[in-house]
Amino acid sequence: MTSREEKARRMELRRKSRTRTVCPPQPRPYLRGPKYLMANVCFVCRVGFKRPVVVEGAKHKCPNCGGEAHEMGRYFRMPRKGDAKQWEKVRRLWAAGYRFYMSTCDNAYPDRLSEVDAFIRANPRHQNRLRSFWPRG
Repeated sequence: MTSREEKARRMELRRKSRTRTVCPPQPRPYLRGPKYLMANVCFVCRVGFKRPVVVEGAKHKCPNCGGEAHEMGRYFRMPRKGDAKQWEKVRRLWAAGYRFYMSTCDNAYPDRLSEVDAFIRANPRHQNRLRSFWPRG
């Protein structure tokens, strides 16, 4: 007999003699935590952190200064703390209603601060822009 067949035979003998109990598989526990975390930043401190998604109207606070933290989206990549131009670029995009959600569109965000104003004018109905910022008409 092969070792697999021999093991199965021995297990069957143990079950019949009731010296071995086989427990059924246990269901996985239901996790009640957040489904995912959202990137938040403080433009004053230039720090980023991830928090659970908040309900409409609720705000997160910055852990450093206690000021308001701004929700950026799941796909936000934080610039380096000392890169003032990139932080200003991100702040302007956020103020114009752009968020960093997964995007399949061709309109990628600008790389430089000097390109932000032209990008905002050229993409008034960008899919990652909040609908409340879209122009009327």
